[in-house]
Amino acid sequence: MENEENISFDDLDKKPTEELSKMYDELLEKNEQNSELFKEIDAILAKRFRDKEYEDAKREYEERKATQREVAEFEKDENGNAKPRILLPGKNRPISQFAKKLGEFYSNEKKLFYNVTLQQVVKLELIEIDPRKDIKVLGFKPVDKNNFITLIEKDFTVGTFIEDTKTGKSVFVKKSMSSNIASAVLESDQFREQLPKLRRIYTVPIPTFIGDELVFPRKGYDERLMSWTPENAPDVRLDMPPEEAKALLEDIYSEFAFKNKNVDKYNAIAHLLTYFCRNLYSRETVRTPIFFYIANRERAGKDYCAGVVGIVYEGSAIESPAISTERDVRDEEFRKEVFSALKIGRSRIHSSNNKGYLNSAELERMSTAEQLMDRLLGTNNVVTFPNYLEISISANQGITYTPDLEKRSIFINLFLDLEDPNERVFKRPDLHGFVFEHRSDILSALYSLVLHWVEKGKPACSKPFSSYPEWMRVVGGIMEAAGWPAPSQNSDLDLVGGDKETRDMKKLFELAAEKWKDQPVTKTQIVNEILAPGSDENPNPFGELFGWLGWYDNLNKAKHGFGLLFKKYEGRILSNVKLEVVQVQKGHAERNQYKFVKLDTDIDQTKTGQQDLAKPAENDTNTKEDKKGMEGSEGLEGSTNPSNIENKNEK
Repeated sequence: MENEENISFDDLDKKPTEELSKMYDELLEKNEQNSELFKEIDAILAKRFRDKEYEDAKREYEERKATQREVAEFEKDENGNAKPRILLPGKNRPISQFAKKLGEFYSNEKKLFYNVTLQQVVKLELIEIDPRKDIKVLGFKPVDKNNFITLIEKDFTVGTFIEDTKTGKSVFVKKSMSSNIASAVLESDQFREQLPKLRRIYTVPIPTFIGDELVFPRKGYDERLMSWTPENAPDVRLDMPPEEAKALLEDIYSEFAFKNKNVDKYNAIAHLLTYFCRNLYSRETVRTPIFFYIANRERAGKDYCAGVVGIVYEGSAIESPAISTERDVRDEEFRKEVFSALKIGRSRIHSSNNKGYLNSAELERMSTAEQLMDRLLGTNNVVTFPNYLEISISANQGITYTPDLEKRSIFINLFLDLEDPNERVFKRPDLHGFVFEHRSDILSALYSLVLHWVEKGKPACSKPFSSYPEWMRVVGGIMEAAGWPAPSQNSDLDLVGGDKETRDMKKLFELAAEKWKDQPVTKTQIVNEILAPGSDENPNPFGELFGWLGWYDNLNKAKHGFGLLFKKYEGRILSNVKLEVVQVQKGHAERNQYKFVKLDTDIDQTKTGQQDLAKPAENDTNTKEDKKGMEGSEGLEGSTNPSNIENKNEK
């Protein structure tokens, strides 16, 4: 073939038809149908076969007319389903014509789409994102040449005409499309231009402004929004009164152990509302804050609370691995997860059970970037993705993080003071099941609040949030219009400390209540008691505590660890003893004083549950201690995550 690239047209015309046909097929397989050589061969073959094809068509027509029957345009497959015939590209049948015909078919069927972000032909498919839990979500699946061939053969009887050597008639025979032809069709403008354009997948209907009109995306394909919403998505009532809406949402969050019910509960409702408002901002890609669920201990319900959002919008409380572990930060893995989510069309990620020091450049980048770039797998194509992702994360007390992350987060703090979380009694034990069954009602409630805000003239929120002003204007405005407090970034950030076993702390509560009774004590006094020498005759009961901190290996490190651990248990109840903060001095955490208060034995903790967090508890003040608590033995001085502390005795 290489020696024939410059052959003249006249020389080509002298070659036998069989040789020209072979050259034609080779060029077609190489996807060189736009070359001059291909066009010349195509013209010669067209000229040679035109008369023959005319004679064949004329003979076939005469035979049909004589027998009064039509040649079938459809054939039945092995299951008895009628499928249309389609001729593969060949002599006098260019690929562009073949691609256009396929595009027209799939445009009507709405089986294939052209994703304008990926610039790829895609189909909608349930995509497995967590094989361990068999969790699948509807997403974009790029169509490659191999599954395109299979798809075509499901919808068409694919083949070509050949001449029967015995009868001289043209006979249709089945033939699979080659991978080269499949690739050429998928990349051709004639095919792509026919397909419906797709930008977004909505797992549930969310309101959208078209001009001044508030509309919902249509189920199935919506050409207006270039979107797809599943046919089985929950319906949204348009007539729910705002008071009914508020009552339903308040009820859903009524049993969570929020540290401050006047702040944290409404921050959780703001998280639920945020996804619903994605299309109400001035731009679809306006960034929203990270919702950060922090609990003072395990089993406080942080991921269960975040799971409400997942169930409403995705039908499942999908959790992703921790970004930060005790060993390292999974920055690269998180980056891959973000782009995997964007590529398939997801709009939500919840990273659970983070630990250690959360210092993720990727998390901070994606929390503010409206556009994200990545290379498509297996190609050199770099794609810019609109960033629609809503991010939430969770951690227990002990997590620390960068100042930038703090400024980009809305905190939802949970505080459980019971010794045994299993003692809690709930009026609705299966809240997630309730939420799933009432997804339609919950979405209707959110729409009621949005519509109420619109009818009041879309008032902006009275509170600023410089990191996310557009989000606060809309979501905060909706909540204030409903009579609720706007989301607060200044929730209690005092939930820090190591994630350690409570065994030794429980023993400490018992010993301290017995030794100091109602007398105030400092952390330094407690450490001194632990380190006090004992004897065989008079053993020191405190001396057996927290040996795993390594008091005699590295005293400063051990003191630091104890300070973090102690902070975790402020306000907690163990062995019917409550650790209360009685005096906090700003900037002098070493002077903070505590009491180990023995509670009345007849207190029924399963009924009293959490402390009344609508009223400030003694440890429920916003605290801010020096950052030097992170350094050496000064871990005894308190918080690794500063907030504001006031000395109550100074007021």
